[in-house]
Amino acid sequence: SSLKKHRKKGKGKERKKNANAVVPPRNASNGPTENRVNILSERKNGKRNKRFIPTHKGYFLHRKVTFILFFYLCSEASLMGWMVTYFDESGLLSSSLAKVMQSLIWIMILAGRLISAYISPKFKNKMGLVLILGAGFTVFFMLMMELRSNVLMIISLLFVGLSMSGIYPTTISTQNPKYNS
Repeated sequence: SSLKKHRKKGKGKERKKNANAVVPPRNASNGPTENRVNILSERKNGKRNKRFIPTHKGYFLHRKVTFILFFYLCSEASLMGWMVTYFDESGLLSSSLAKVMQSLIWIMILAGRLISAYISPKFKNKMGLVLILGAGFTVFFMLMMELRSNVLMIISLLFVGLSMSGIYPTTISTQNPKYNS
């Protein structure tokens, strides 16, 4: 009712009186904005005092997705850049075998993404799948670092690739569609 009063075109003094009224912002559909709460108070120094408080679920999910992807991409880049040097300089694997291991981990990431694409629709909570994959990545990476047997180290490295493979696409699929464009 007060919004209708502000929208009426008044004459004379009534029109001037309504010119300084604070009208809540509207989106293109002329409905209230849905992704934030607008707290409007009186004008101070001729400017409208406006604060935005994000309240919708997508805002916090977007922050969580950003957090997960930041650490996943940092760990992937670090692992891929560091792995050959680590295996070569530590003497655990020969230089040529260390380079083959980097190729094998990428093959396991590809296979894991295909497996993850098949398994993902069966999970109701996709963040649960991300949690399982993240835990597998951490466990197999720790095993790879602690083992000194070449065969067990290579097997754990392959499982590192398999478990880290689905984290990125599954996390992206949980994001609110309006952030994907």
